[in-house]
Amino acid sequence: MQYFAFIDNKIGRIIAQEVALYSDKLKIAGRVDLVAQWDGEYSIIDFKTSKKVKTNEQEIPYKQQICAYAVCFEEMYGIKINNGIILMSAYNASDMLAPRTNMWQFDPFCYLDDLQDTIDKYKQHRMKRQAEKLTTNPTNPWVLADLALIHICRCRRIERCRSRWSPYH
Repeated sequence: MQYFAFIDNKIGRIIAQEVALYSDKLKIAGRVDLVAQWDGEYSIIDFKTSKKVKTNEQEIPYKQQICAYAVCFEEMYGIKINNGIILMSAYNASDMLAPRTNMWQFDPFCYLDDLQDTIDKYKQHRMKRQAEKLTTNPTNPWVLADLALIHICRCRRIERCRSRWSPYH
């Protein structure tokens, strides 16, 4: 119950909850958990669960996700988000009734270069996989249909999300 009181004291005005976001600049889309005031400052707030506490290195993808949401939100609504909050409850079978909760507060735009690198690596990997499909069996109708769909999506800029946030094609 202390946890809920803590959150209630921190969160102010709620701006958006479970809202779809996209960025034409970064070519990404996703659905944000919560955009609200945290201690009076506009913030992207993301809730996570895990079986164990994450290390600093393991947190980076979560921070990149918050960065993506901040970029998308600013691009769509013109409101700059300077605060990212990740609330993670870590539990295992032995402490299921008393989960440990971690909170990270940070400037999401510090992760913009890392996010761009991740997007670029994803696109390179995807293009490599598509080329491998075509060279292994170019007459397979499923391969041709997939390549045609990818081409249509690129031409018409249609979103195709494979996870909570992913580059669209």
